[in-house]
Amino acid sequence: MNTYQAIPNCFEVKDTVNDSPGYFSARVVHHRTGLYSALFGQEHANTSNPEHFHLLLEAAVSPAKYAVFLYIGAALLENTRSCSSPSSSLIIKIGALGGMVLALLYFTLLLRNQKTNFISTSGPESISPYTICLCKEVVYSTLAALIGCWGYGLSAENEVQCFILSGAIGPMIFAAVGFALLVTLLSAVRGIEKIQDWCAGY
Repeated sequence: MNTYQAIPNCFEVKDTVNDSPGYFSARVVHHRTGLYSALFGQEHANTSNPEHFHLLLEAAVSPAKYAVFLYIGAALLENTRSCSSPSSSLIIKIGALGGMVLALLYFTLLLRNQKTNFISTSGPESISPYTICLCKEVVYSTLAALIGCWGYGLSAENEVQCFILSGAIGPMIFAAVGFALLVTLLSAVRGIEKIQDWCAGY
């Protein structure tokens, strides 16, 4: 007779809940998620957060965005003969350099703070969030122009002032043109709908 088989298995404890086939894999996933949260923060553990992805995407396109803002502002100043505008390539380079520096600072703040509350566009209820966003873009575009001038060694007062002014008015012009195009598009769609309803006899 086998002595081992004769002894009751009194010390064996079975967990009927945790004995499922997927329990081990679930524990592994939970362990990995917990480790990732401990190393990089709880907000970064959820990589599918659309708000976090939007912030990263916005920072990634900052060089191109501020280059466009600076170019639009410089083009307007040149047309109004407010100041002599340099070459288009230099304008784009200065805007891209300033936007790149701001993007690096933005990424650094995201990694260090591990929270995105500091970049929330919430403000007083009497102020539109679009107005707050436009004001922020004006400030950031001006900083990008100033950083770009410093990076390329531009020290002439007239040139620096022109770039700063171009960076400040660029976002406003872009927003005004975009708003006008949006209103025109919505008006055209509304007009087409009315014509279709009239033709249908409504």
